[in-house]
Amino acid sequence: MTTRVERIPFREFLTKTMAIVFDPAIVLFCIFTSALMAAGLSFARTGLLIVPGMILLLFATSAFMKYATMVTRAVTLGKTAPSADSAVFEYFSSAWAFSPWLVLVIFNLLALAVWQHLGNAALVVLLLVTLPLVPAAIAVTSVNCRPWIMLHVPGLLKVIRILGLDYLKILLGWALLGLLAAILRSNGALFFSMLALFVGCIQILFVFVSTGVVLFHHREPLGIPIEKDTREARSAAYEHANVIKERRTALDQAYVFFSRDNSLGGMQRLQSFFDNHAHDVDAWPWFVDEMSGWESTQPMLMLARNYFAHLLEAQRDDEARELLLRCLRIAPQFAPHAQHRAAARQLLQGYPEAELAQRWR
Repeated sequence: MTTRVERIPFREFLTKTMAIVFDPAIVLFCIFTSALMAAGLSFARTGLLIVPGMILLLFATSAFMKYATMVTRAVTLGKTAPSADSAVFEYFSSAWAFSPWLVLVIFNLLALAVWQHLGNAALVVLLLVTLPLVPAAIAVTSVNCRPWIMLHVPGLLKVIRILGLDYLKILLGWALLGLLAAILRSNGALFFSMLALFVGCIQILFVFVSTGVVLFHHREPLGIPIEKDTREARSAAYEHANVIKERRTALDQAYVFFSRDNSLGGMQRLQSFFDNHAHDVDAWPWFVDEMSGWESTQPMLMLARNYFAHLLEAQRDDEARELLLRCLRIAPQFAPHAQHRAAARQLLQGYPEAELAQRWR
Protein backbone atom coordinates (compact mmCIF):
# COMPACT_ATOMS: atom_id res chain seq x y z
CA MET A 1 0.00 0.00 0.00
CA THR A 2 1.36 3.41 -0.97
CA THR A 3 2.00 5.79 1.93
CA ARG A 4 0.12 9.04 1.54
CA VAL A 5 1.90 12.28 2.38
CA GLU A 6 0.29 15.63 3.10
CA ARG A 7 0.92 18.34 0.54
CA ILE A 8 3.87 20.58 1.23
CA PRO A 9 2.64 24.01 2.40
CA PHE A 10 3.10 26.60 -0.31
CA ARG A 11 5.16 28.88 1.95
CA GLU A 12 7.50 26.02 2.85
CA PHE A 13 7.76 25.03 -0.81
CA LEU A 14 8.65 28.56 -1.85
CA THR A 15 11.00 29.26 1.07
CA LYS A 16 13.07 26.10 0.58
CA THR A 17 13.25 26.58 -3.18
CA MET A 18 14.19 30.25 -3.10
CA ALA A 19 16.78 29.72 -0.37
CA ILE A 20 18.76 27.63 -2.86
CA VAL A 21 17.92 29.46 -6.08
CA PHE A 22 18.86 32.85 -4.62
CA ASP A 23 21.94 31.72 -2.75
CA PRO A 24 24.50 34.49 -3.52
CA ALA A 25 27.01 32.08 -5.09
CA ILE A 26 24.33 30.54 -7.29
CA VAL A 27 23.02 33.96 -8.33
CA LEU A 28 26.56 34.95 -9.36
CA PHE A 29 26.83 31.71 -11.33
CA CYS A 30 23.53 32.51 -13.09
CA ILE A 31 24.83 35.99 -13.96
CA PHE A 32 28.06 34.48 -15.29
CA THR A 33 26.20 31.86 -17.31
CA SER A 34 23.70 34.31 -18.74
CA ALA A 35 26.60 36.58 -19.78
CA LEU A 36 28.23 33.66 -21.60
CA MET A 37 24.92 32.89 -23.31
CA ALA A 38 24.51 36.52 -24.35
CA ALA A 39 28.02 36.55 -25.81
CA GLY A 40 27.39 33.26 -27.59
CA LEU A 41 24.14 34.52 -29.10
CA SER A 42 25.84 37.75 -30.17
CA PHE A 43 28.68 35.85 -31.84
CA ALA A 44 26.29 33.38 -33.49
CA ARG A 45 24.45 36.23 -35.22
CA THR A 46 27.61 37.23 -37.07
CA GLY A 47 28.94 35.32 -40.03
CA LEU A 48 32.58 35.18 -38.95
CA LEU A 49 32.07 34.20 -35.29
CA ILE A 50 29.19 31.75 -35.61
CA VAL A 51 31.34 28.72 -34.72
CA PRO A 52 32.85 30.25 -31.54
CA GLY A 53 29.39 31.52 -30.65
CA MET A 54 27.84 28.05 -30.92
CA ILE A 55 30.70 26.52 -28.90
CA LEU A 56 30.19 29.13 -26.18
CA LEU A 57 26.44 28.48 -26.12
CA LEU A 58 26.93 24.72 -25.90
CA PHE A 59 29.45 25.07 -23.08
CA ALA A 60 27.38 27.54 -21.05
CA THR A 61 24.03 25.79 -21.39
CA SER A 62 25.38 22.28 -20.81
CA ALA A 63 27.38 23.28 -17.73
CA PHE A 64 24.38 25.15 -16.32
CA MET A 65 21.93 22.30 -16.93
CA LYS A 66 24.36 19.78 -15.49
CA TYR A 67 24.74 21.84 -12.34
CA ALA A 68 20.96 22.19 -12.03
CA THR A 69 20.62 18.41 -12.31
CA MET A 70 23.27 17.83 -9.64
CA VAL A 71 21.49 20.27 -7.33
CA THR A 72 18.19 18.47 -7.88
CA ARG A 73 19.72 15.14 -6.91
CA ALA A 74 21.34 16.60 -3.79
CA VAL A 75 18.11 18.29 -2.64
CA THR A 76 16.09 15.15 -3.39
CA LEU A 77 18.40 13.02 -1.25
CA GLY A 78 18.39 15.54 1.58
CA LYS A 79 21.99 16.61 1.04
CA THR A 80 23.56 20.05 0.81
CA ALA A 81 23.52 21.49 -2.70
CA PRO A 82 26.95 21.37 -4.39
CA SER A 83 28.85 24.58 -4.91
CA ALA A 84 28.16 26.43 -8.13
CA ASP A 85 31.71 26.04 -9.40
CA SER A 86 31.14 22.29 -9.79
CA ALA A 87 29.26 22.99 -13.01
CA VAL A 88 32.52 24.05 -14.61
CA PHE A 89 35.28 22.36 -12.62
CA GLU A 90 33.57 18.96 -12.68
CA TYR A 91 32.57 19.32 -16.30
CA PHE A 92 33.93 15.92 -17.36
CA SER A 93 32.54 13.85 -14.48
CA SER A 94 29.00 12.55 -13.75
CA ALA A 95 28.14 12.33 -17.43
CA TRP A 96 24.59 11.17 -16.62
CA ALA A 97 23.80 14.73 -15.42
CA PHE A 98 24.13 16.02 -18.98
CA SER A 99 21.06 14.03 -20.07
CA PRO A 100 18.44 16.77 -19.39
CA TRP A 101 20.53 19.19 -21.46
CA LEU A 102 20.90 16.66 -24.27
CA VAL A 103 17.16 15.94 -24.29
CA LEU A 104 16.50 19.70 -24.34
CA VAL A 105 18.69 20.13 -27.41
CA ILE A 106 16.98 17.23 -29.19
CA PHE A 107 13.54 18.52 -28.20
CA ASN A 108 14.32 22.02 -29.53
CA LEU A 109 15.40 20.53 -32.85
CA LEU A 110 12.20 18.45 -32.94
CA ALA A 111 10.06 21.49 -32.12
CA LEU A 112 11.79 23.48 -34.86
CA ALA A 113 11.12 20.72 -37.39
CA VAL A 114 7.45 20.47 -36.36
CA TRP A 115 7.03 24.22 -36.65
CA GLN A 116 8.66 24.41 -40.07
CA HIS A 117 6.80 21.45 -41.58
CA LEU A 118 3.48 21.36 -39.72
CA GLY A 119 2.95 24.95 -38.58
CA ASN A 120 2.11 26.77 -35.37
CA ALA A 121 -0.87 24.63 -34.40
CA ALA A 122 1.16 21.42 -34.38
CA LEU A 123 3.90 23.11 -32.36
CA VAL A 124 1.39 24.28 -29.74
CA VAL A 125 -0.01 20.74 -29.44
CA LEU A 126 3.52 19.33 -29.03
CA LEU A 127 4.32 21.83 -26.28
CA LEU A 128 1.04 21.25 -24.44
CA VAL A 129 1.63 17.50 -24.42
CA THR A 130 5.30 17.41 -23.52
CA LEU A 131 6.12 20.41 -21.33
CA PRO A 132 3.97 19.30 -18.34
CA LEU A 133 6.09 16.12 -18.22
CA VAL A 134 9.39 17.98 -17.85
CA PRO A 135 9.58 18.14 -14.02
CA ALA A 136 8.73 14.43 -13.84
CA ALA A 137 11.49 13.68 -16.35
CA ILE A 138 13.92 15.73 -14.25
CA ALA A 139 12.78 13.84 -11.16
CA VAL A 140 13.34 10.31 -12.45
CA THR A 141 16.67 11.20 -14.03
CA SER A 142 17.99 12.89 -10.90
CA VAL A 143 17.01 9.98 -8.66
CA ASN A 144 18.01 7.08 -10.90
CA CYS A 145 20.96 8.67 -12.77
CA ARG A 146 19.82 6.88 -15.92
CA PRO A 147 19.15 9.13 -18.93
CA TRP A 148 16.81 6.81 -20.81
CA ILE A 149 14.35 6.52 -17.91
CA MET A 150 12.96 9.99 -18.65
CA LEU A 151 11.47 8.59 -21.86
CA HIS A 152 9.34 6.05 -19.94
CA VAL A 153 6.01 7.90 -19.97
CA PRO A 154 4.11 5.52 -17.60
CA GLY A 155 6.83 6.08 -15.01
CA LEU A 156 6.54 9.84 -15.43
CA LEU A 157 2.78 9.72 -14.99
CA LYS A 158 3.20 7.64 -11.82
CA VAL A 159 5.49 10.31 -10.35
CA ILE A 160 2.98 13.04 -11.25
CA ARG A 161 0.15 11.05 -9.63
CA ILE A 162 2.10 10.61 -6.37
CA LEU A 163 3.13 14.27 -6.19
CA GLY A 164 -0.41 15.39 -6.90
CA LEU A 165 -1.15 19.08 -6.42
CA ASP A 166 2.43 19.73 -5.35
CA TYR A 167 3.40 19.00 -8.94
CA LEU A 168 1.21 21.92 -10.04
CA LYS A 169 3.21 24.28 -7.80
CA ILE A 170 6.31 23.47 -9.85
CA LEU A 171 4.48 24.11 -13.12
CA LEU A 172 2.95 27.35 -11.79
CA GLY A 173 6.31 28.80 -10.72
CA TRP A 174 7.84 27.73 -14.02
CA ALA A 175 5.07 29.42 -16.01
CA LEU A 176 5.21 32.69 -14.04
CA LEU A 177 8.99 33.02 -14.41
CA GLY A 178 8.69 32.14 -18.09
CA LEU A 179 6.09 34.88 -18.51
CA LEU A 180 8.40 37.38 -16.81
CA ALA A 181 11.29 36.41 -19.10
CA ALA A 182 9.01 36.78 -22.15
CA ILE A 183 7.91 40.26 -21.07
CA LEU A 184 11.52 41.34 -20.64
CA ARG A 185 12.49 39.96 -24.06
CA SER A 186 9.64 41.82 -25.72
CA ASN A 187 11.16 45.16 -24.68
CA GLY A 188 13.97 44.75 -27.19
CA ALA A 189 16.55 46.88 -25.34
CA LEU A 190 19.94 45.32 -24.66
CA PHE A 191 19.62 45.64 -20.89
CA PHE A 192 16.25 43.91 -20.84
CA SER A 193 17.49 41.20 -23.18
CA MET A 194 20.36 40.49 -20.77
CA LEU A 195 17.94 40.55 -17.85
CA ALA A 196 15.66 38.14 -19.70
CA LEU A 197 18.52 35.66 -20.06
CA PHE A 198 19.25 35.92 -16.35
CA VAL A 199 15.58 35.38 -15.47
CA GLY A 200 15.58 32.44 -17.89
CA CYS A 201 18.46 30.88 -15.93
CA ILE A 202 16.57 31.47 -12.67
CA GLN A 203 13.47 29.93 -14.28
CA ILE A 204 15.32 26.75 -15.24
CA LEU A 205 16.97 26.52 -11.84
CA PHE A 206 13.60 27.02 -10.16
CA VAL A 207 12.12 24.05 -12.02
CA PHE A 208 15.02 21.79 -11.06
CA VAL A 209 15.31 22.90 -7.42
CA SER A 210 11.57 22.94 -6.73
CA THR A 211 11.35 19.44 -8.21
CA GLY A 212 13.99 18.30 -5.72
CA VAL A 213 12.14 20.00 -2.84
CA VAL A 214 8.87 18.27 -3.72
CA LEU A 215 10.56 14.90 -4.28
CA PHE A 216 12.20 15.07 -0.83
CA HIS A 217 8.82 15.88 0.73
CA HIS A 218 7.25 12.82 -0.96
CA ARG A 219 10.31 10.59 -0.50
CA GLU A 220 8.47 7.79 1.33
CA PRO A 221 5.76 6.98 -1.26
CA LEU A 222 8.35 7.42 -4.02
CA GLY A 223 10.77 5.05 -2.25
CA ILE A 224 13.69 7.49 -2.46
CA PRO A 225 16.71 6.45 -0.33
CA ILE A 226 17.65 9.52 1.70
CA GLU A 227 21.34 10.25 2.17
CA LYS A 228 20.98 13.21 4.48
CA ASP A 229 24.27 14.55 5.81
CA THR A 230 24.84 14.17 9.53
CA ARG A 231 25.08 17.25 11.70
CA GLU A 232 28.76 16.50 12.22
CA ALA A 233 29.35 16.32 8.46
CA ARG A 234 27.53 19.60 7.85
CA SER A 235 29.47 21.25 10.68
CA ALA A 236 32.78 19.98 9.32
CA ALA A 237 31.91 21.19 5.82
CA TYR A 238 30.97 24.61 7.21
CA GLU A 239 34.22 24.88 9.17
CA HIS A 240 36.25 23.81 6.14
CA ALA A 241 34.55 26.43 3.98
CA ASN A 242 35.40 29.12 6.55
CA VAL A 243 39.02 28.00 6.68
CA ILE A 244 39.33 28.14 2.89
CA LYS A 245 37.75 31.59 2.88
CA GLU A 246 40.28 32.87 5.44
CA ARG A 247 43.17 31.33 3.49
CA ARG A 248 41.91 32.88 0.28
CA THR A 249 41.65 36.32 1.88
CA ALA A 250 45.24 36.11 3.17
CA LEU A 251 46.48 34.86 -0.20
CA ASP A 252 44.72 37.63 -2.13
CA GLN A 253 46.14 40.28 0.19
CA ALA A 254 49.63 38.79 -0.08
CA TYR A 255 49.31 38.78 -3.88
CA VAL A 256 48.70 42.53 -3.84
CA PHE A 257 52.05 43.01 -2.07
CA PHE A 258 53.95 40.61 -4.33
CA SER A 259 52.44 42.12 -7.49
CA ARG A 260 53.81 45.51 -6.41
CA ASP A 261 57.31 44.10 -5.85
CA ASN A 262 56.84 44.23 -2.09
CA SER A 263 57.99 40.72 -1.28
CA LEU A 264 58.60 41.58 2.36
CA GLY A 265 55.02 42.73 2.81
CA GLY A 266 53.69 39.64 1.06
CA MET A 267 55.72 37.28 3.23
CA GLN A 268 54.73 39.15 6.39
CA ARG A 269 51.04 38.80 5.48
CA LEU A 270 51.44 35.06 4.96
CA GLN A 271 53.44 34.62 8.15
CA SER A 272 50.75 36.50 10.05
CA PHE A 273 48.22 33.94 8.84
CA PHE A 274 50.40 31.01 9.95
CA ASP A 275 51.01 32.61 13.35
CA ASN A 276 47.27 33.12 13.92
CA HIS A 277 46.21 29.73 12.51
CA ALA A 278 48.64 27.31 14.08
CA HIS A 279 45.84 24.72 14.22
CA ASP A 280 45.46 24.78 10.43
CA VAL A 281 47.96 22.00 9.70
CA ASP A 282 47.17 21.87 5.98
CA ALA A 283 47.70 25.58 5.37
CA TRP A 284 51.37 25.47 4.36
CA PRO A 285 51.00 22.99 1.44
CA TRP A 286 47.76 24.70 0.38
CA PHE A 287 49.49 28.08 0.01
CA VAL A 288 52.44 26.53 -1.82
CA ASP A 289 50.10 24.77 -4.27
CA GLU A 290 48.02 27.89 -4.87
CA MET A 291 51.05 30.12 -5.40
CA SER A 292 52.53 27.62 -7.85
CA GLY A 293 49.92 28.82 -10.33
CA TRP A 294 51.02 32.46 -10.20
CA GLU A 295 52.71 34.04 -13.20
CA SER A 296 55.95 34.24 -11.20
CA THR A 297 57.26 31.30 -9.19
CA GLN A 298 59.46 33.52 -7.01
CA PRO A 299 56.85 34.15 -4.26
CA MET A 300 56.14 30.42 -4.00
CA LEU A 301 59.86 29.64 -3.72
CA MET A 302 60.24 32.26 -0.99
CA LEU A 303 57.39 30.69 0.95
CA ALA A 304 58.83 27.22 0.31
CA ARG A 305 62.04 28.20 2.16
CA ASN A 306 60.00 28.93 5.27
CA TYR A 307 57.89 25.82 4.78
CA PHE A 308 61.05 23.74 4.48
CA ALA A 309 62.25 25.12 7.81
CA HIS A 310 58.84 24.33 9.32
CA LEU A 311 59.05 20.72 8.12
CA LEU A 312 62.60 20.29 9.44
CA GLU A 313 61.56 21.63 12.84
CA ALA A 314 58.66 19.14 12.93
CA GLN A 315 61.05 16.34 11.88
CA ARG A 316 58.95 15.57 8.80
CA ASP A 317 61.96 14.70 6.70
CA ASP A 318 60.14 12.87 3.89
CA GLU A 319 57.86 15.84 3.24
CA ALA A 320 60.83 18.21 3.49
CA ARG A 321 62.70 16.18 0.86
CA GLU A 322 59.69 16.16 -1.49
CA LEU A 323 59.32 19.92 -1.16
CA LEU A 324 63.02 20.44 -1.78
CA LEU A 325 63.00 18.26 -4.90
CA ARG A 326 59.90 20.04 -6.18
CA CYS A 327 61.50 23.47 -5.79
CA LEU A 328 64.78 22.43 -7.40
CA ARG A 329 62.94 20.99 -10.39
CA ILE A 330 61.05 24.25 -10.81
CA ALA A 331 64.10 26.45 -10.26
CA PRO A 332 67.55 24.77 -10.14
CA GLN A 333 68.96 27.89 -8.49
CA PHE A 334 66.64 27.44 -5.49
CA ALA A 335 68.38 27.22 -2.10
CA PRO A 336 67.00 26.92 1.46
CA HIS A 337 67.92 29.41 4.15
CA ALA A 338 71.63 29.24 4.97
CA GLN A 339 71.13 27.59 8.35
CA HIS A 340 69.13 24.75 6.78
CA ARG A 341 71.40 23.93 3.85
CA ALA A 342 73.46 21.26 5.63
CA ALA A 343 70.27 19.39 6.53
CA ALA A 344 69.00 19.83 2.96
CA ARG A 345 72.20 18.34 1.51
CA GLN A 346 71.77 15.36 3.78
CA LEU A 347 68.20 14.83 2.59
CA LEU A 348 69.28 15.01 -1.07
CA GLN A 349 71.91 12.30 -0.84
CA GLY A 350 71.35 9.72 -3.56
CA TYR A 351 69.29 12.10 -5.72
CA PRO A 352 70.53 13.83 -8.91
CA GLU A 353 69.63 17.16 -7.32
CA ALA A 354 72.39 16.60 -4.76
CA GLU A 355 74.79 18.05 -7.32
CA LEU A 356 72.85 21.31 -7.30
CA ALA A 357 73.09 21.44 -3.52
CA GLN A 358 76.88 21.38 -3.68
CA ARG A 359 76.83 24.82 -5.30
CA TRP A 360 75.17 26.42 -2.25
CA ARG A 361 77.33 28.76 -0.24
